[in-house]
Amino acid sequence: MSAKLKRKGFYSDPVLKPVRLNPESFSHCPDFGLYKGNTGWYRNDIKFTNETLDNLHEGGYVEQGGEYNPNKPNDIIWPTYELNKFRFRSDDWTTGEEGIIFLGCSDIFGVGNYYEKTASYIVSNQLGVRNYNLGVPGGGLDQAYKYLKYHISDIKGKYVILAIPEVFRRELFADWKPLMIQAPSFSNSILEHQLSNLIQIDKVKELYFKLLANSHYVTCQTSKNLDAIKYLCHENNKILLSFKNPVYCRIGYERNLYLQEMKLNKNLTGIIAADQKHYGWPYQKFLANTMLRLIAK
Repeated sequence: MSAKLKRKGFYSDPVLKPVRLNPESFSHCPDFGLYKGNTGWYRNDIKFTNETLDNLHEGGYVEQGGEYNPNKPNDIIWPTYELNKFRFRSDDWTTGEEGIIFLGCSDIFGVGNYYEKTASYIVSNQLGVRNYNLGVPGGGLDQAYKYLKYHISDIKGKYVILAIPEVFRRELFADWKPLMIQAPSFSNSILEHQLSNLIQIDKVKELYFKLLANSHYVTCQTSKNLDAIKYLCHENNKILLSFKNPVYCRIGYERNLYLQEMKLNKNLTGIIAADQKHYGWPYQKFLANTMLRLIAK
C-alpha cells in the first residue's frame, strides 16, 4: 500500500498485496469525461423531439429570444463541468479555506444543471463558504464513505451534508478501476465496457440480483456505511447532517415535504435538467432548502 493510503487510515495487510493498490481508486471521482467545456454527460443520447426542445426552453437552456435550429446548435447553452484535480465538481480544498462537504449522487453533483443552480453551490454561497462537493454521478454510499475517508482530514469546515442516495448501488472493482453497479447498469453498455472481458456480464447480473440486491445484505451494507460516515465525522470534529434523497426513498420527513411541494409547484419535477434524465433547477433549489433547514436547526 502506498504511504499515502496508509496515512489516510485504510486497512493494510500483506495478503492484500498493498503495493499493487492504486491510490487514485480511493481518491478520485471516476472519469466520466466531464471536463470544463464538455457539453454534458448524456448529450449524445438526446433525441431532439418537440418534447425535448420544450424541456430545454422551460429549463432555461436555450438562448433568450432564440428558437432551436438543428443548424444552429449554439442556441442551446449546455451546462459545462469544471472539475478539481480529484475530478470532483468542487472547489479546491487544498487552499485551506472553510467550506462544507457535500456527499451524494448525481443530484448532488448536479448533472445537467448549471453550476450556479446546483444545491451545493446555493448552500455554500448563502453561507459564505467554499463548496466542497464530493457527489458522484451514479454513486452510492460505498463511494460516499470511501471518498470522505480519504479526503476529510484535508478539508477545513464544520459540516458534512449527506443526501442518502439509492441504497441498492454497489461499488466493485475490475483491477483498480471502480465499477458502479445498480439495476440500470445492465441495460446499457457502460458496465460491460468497464469489465473489459474480465467476467461475463450475465454472471455479474446474476450475482447482483441474487446476492448484492438481497434486502438483508443491503440493510447491513447501508447501516455499515452510515455508521462509518458518522464515525469519520466524529473523529474529525465535523457535524454530520444527513437526509434521504426523496427521489429514492418512499417514507420520511423529506419525502413528505417533497410530495407536498410537488402539489404546490409543478416545476419541481416538471422542469428537467439539460441531460433530459435528471430533475432541473427547481429540484436543486428544493435540495438546497432542505440542507439549509438542517443547518438552521
